[in-house]
Amino acid sequence: MLLQSSPLASEEPPPFELKGSLFTLTVLYLFKLDRVAIERHLTEKIKQAPGFFNNTPVVIDLEGLHESRDGVDFIALYELLKGCGMVPVGIRNGNPKLQAVARLAGLPLLPESRSASPARKPEQRTAEPVSTRGLIVSHPVRSGQQIYALNGDLIILGTVSAGAEHCRSLDQGAGDPGRQYSLAGQA
Repeated sequence: MLLQSSPLASEEPPPFELKGSLFTLTVLYLFKLDRVAIERHLTEKIKQAPGFFNNTPVVIDLEGLHESRDGVDFIALYELLKGCGMVPVGIRNGNPKLQAVARLAGLPLLPESRSASPARKPEQRTAEPVSTRGLIVSHPVRSGQQIYALNGDLIILGTVSAGAEHCRSLDQGAGDPGRQYSLAGQA
């Protein structure tokens, strides 16, 4: 989408134009608002990769957050994230009351993502073992996800991100079943 005014013959070219664009943003899935615990975990993450979070835009996901009796201080959360080098750009999900409090603190409400997000706790999606002769996976396999085909072939039609695991077991008749295992992104 492009929003641009058309210059008249006597006007100079416009000083700007607005265009729609897509960006990949880091999402902070918030489960509880414990400032001390959040600061401690962020400090640990920053120690693992110094400079990685410098000026990193971050979206705060409120879907898994349960309101505390003391309320939610989004201004303090914003300042904490800024202090850790992150740039909070908005919130998504959460109940209407949380959204209203966040908007009052100056955090815009962003649309919900179409992709599946960890709603409660970060958990790995694991495909259930299938007892058929094969498994066809047509969706993307994300990092940390495990796909397992029991006694059959495994066919992945979607993209496979680095860190995804896929495994198939082979029924070799009498004796030990064989396994073929692979971790995406490993040499």
